[in-house]
Amino acid sequence: MKKTNSFEELVDIKQWQEIQEHFAEVIGAAIRTIDPFGNPLTAISRPVGLCAEIINASAAGMAKCVECFSPSLVNLVTNEMWKDGRQCHLGLYNFAIPVSLPENQLIAYIMVGPVVLGERQKPEKYREKAAELGIDFDKFADAFIEIKDFSFSAIQSVLELLRDVVSYIVEVDYHRFKLGKTIPLPSLSKMVYKFYTDKLLNALLDVSCGVLGGELGSIMLLNEETGELFIKISRGIKKDIIKNTRLKIGEGIAGLAAQEGKILLVNDKIADERIKGRFQRPEIQSAVVAPIRTEGKLLGVMNIGTRYAPNKFDLKNVEVLRQLVKLTAVSFQDIPAA
Repeated sequence: MKKTNSFEELVDIKQWQEIQEHFAEVIGAAIRTIDPFGNPLTAISRPVGLCAEIINASAAGMAKCVECFSPSLVNLVTNEMWKDGRQCHLGLYNFAIPVSLPENQLIAYIMVGPVVLGERQKPEKYREKAAELGIDFDKFADAFIEIKDFSFSAIQSVLELLRDVVSYIVEVDYHRFKLGKTIPLPSLSKMVYKFYTDKLLNALLDVSCGVLGGELGSIMLLNEETGELFIKISRGIKKDIIKNTRLKIGEGIAGLAAQEGKILLVNDKIADERIKGRFQRPEIQSAVVAPIRTEGKLLGVMNIGTRYAPNKFDLKNVEVLRQLVKLTAVSFQDIPAA
C-alpha cells in the first residue's frame, strides 16, 4: 500500500505557522492545525483568553471542554463539523476544515474558533454560566466580549475560502513534492503556480459574489509588460466586454482602485466625483471594486456588481470583501511566481 504523505512531509511547518498567523489576524479568530488523530501540528494562532486563561483555570470548565470537544475528533468528517460547527457548553462554535490530498487522503484539520454565531446571549445567561463554572463574572464577561461574532453566512464564506486557500497551498506543495524528480523545479513552479492561482481566484470570485449577493463579477489581472489590467475571470459579463476591456493603472474605477490601493464603493449615495465621472456601465446599479495585493505588489482588481439595486452594497460589504481578499492574498506569499 502506498504510504500516505503527512502534512509535515509536504509543508514547512515554520512557514505554515506564519501563514496561519496571517489567517487568524484577518478573520479575527483563533486557528490551529492538527493531524487526523488530534495531535497539534502548530501552536494556536490568536489564542482566545476565555479558553486559554479563564476556562483553563477552572476544573469545572476544563471538564466541560473535554466533554463537548474531545481531542479524539471522532467523525468530524461525517458530521461535517467544518460546515455546521460544533457548539460548546458556553454557546460558542468551533469549526474543523479537513485538509486532504488530491487522492482524498486526509492529512490534517484546520480548527477555527471559538466564535459567536448570531446575536450574543443576554448578560443573565453569561452570569449563570460563570457561576456554574465557579468563575468571576466580570473576568468572564470581559474575556467573552473579545470573541468575534459572525452571521452564519459570513462564517460559511470565510470557511469556504479558507478551505480553498489551504487546499491551494497543500496541493502546490504536493505536486512539487511528487513531480519534482521528473520535471525541472523552475518549470514545475511556473506550471503549478499558474494552475492553482487560476483555481484560487475562481474560488475568491465565487465566494465574494455569493456573500455580497452580486450577480456580476470579474477579476482583472495586471499584465506587467503592458501595465494594463485585463479580465481574467468573470461571472455574468458579456464576451465582447471581456475581450475588449484593457485599463491602465489610474483609468476607470478599477484602475483607480489599483492606483490608490483601496476598496471603492459605487452606489447612488456616492459623493466622490472621481468615481461618478468614471462610471461607464449604466446597467450596473451598484458595485464594489477591490485591489488584490500580495507582499506590497499589485496582482489585480476584483469587481462585484448588481443590475438591480442602486444601494445594494455598503460599508459592511466593503469590510467583508476586504477580509476575503486579504485571506486569499496570504496564500500567494512565498509561492514561486510564474
